[in-house]
Amino acid sequence: MSILERAEAAATDPWLIAMRRELAELTAAHEQAEDGVRKDAIYRGLIMTRCKYEDALRELVKGSLV
Repeated sequence: MSILERAEAAATDPWLIAMRRELAELTAAHEQAEDGVRKDAIYRGLIMTRCKYEDALRELVKGSLV
């Protein structure tokens, strides 16, 4: 298990929990979308949200290692 995976499992911050929920909702919406344009827009949102989430986890890990 990587450091980020351990951080994700241990993260109890309300913002990170909300981000995980948002990622799950975006993933489900992307899977259900039939229109190509809508699917692409959801995918872009999913990528942006995932990047923010991973950046926050990295900051969490960095803070706990210092």
